[in-house]
Amino acid sequence: MSCLSPIYTTNIECCVLQIICNGAVVREFLLSELRIIDKGDSFTIRDKVGGMDFSNAEIDITAEQLRTERCTCVSASSGGNYLKYVIQIQQPNINTEDPVATVLENTTGSEITWTRIGAGIYYGELITPPTYTNIWASHTISNTTNPNSGHTMIPIESSGSIIGYYQLNPSSAPNKIELLFFDNLLAASDIYNIIGVHFLNLPEVRWYNIVP
Repeated sequence: MSCLSPIYTTNIECCVLQIICNGAVVREFLLSELRIIDKGDSFTIRDKVGGMDFSNAEIDITAEQLRTERCTCVSASSGGNYLKYVIQIQQPNINTEDPVATVLENTTGSEITWTRIGAGIYYGELITPPTYTNIWASHTISNTTNPNSGHTMIPIESSGSIIGYYQLNPSSAPNKIELLFFDNLLAASDIYNIIGVHFLNLPEVRWYNIVP
């Protein structure tokens, strides 16, 4: 679709983003479901239904402004000043492949890509870093000098036996999550070697805009 206006205009009300072209609303997005992919001179916005692509010159709002509006709506709807990310993860084929995440909930406003770094070492990276800079995982322990620290080892059980362990660690960079896996002897091991093609439900990860 080409706008004659000559640009798309926007209206945000009650946490709903309206995209307006030639005076008519052509698309509505719930800000709480919005994914924003910033490409520098252009950006994409998506929700569960689909998405739209814009150059910076053809819409009256920036990706940064959208992220700010989105964070405000998410905070108000969740009752807390944080963004959250909840997934199931698996290594579906062989142990040298990047893991695949099934997203259960993601209010960060960004897609998160997972990469295998080495045996049992995986990084989840936000394409667009969140405006909330303090990351927290629900099971980690913070020390007095670094609130982003935490290396709690979580057992993985099958039929009553421990078959491995994992750590979900906040990274020093706000746009990365570190995920480590170990076998039952605490040697680094890939997801596939521990649970095969099955999914593992990971605990909730949160980003706060204040020090927890």
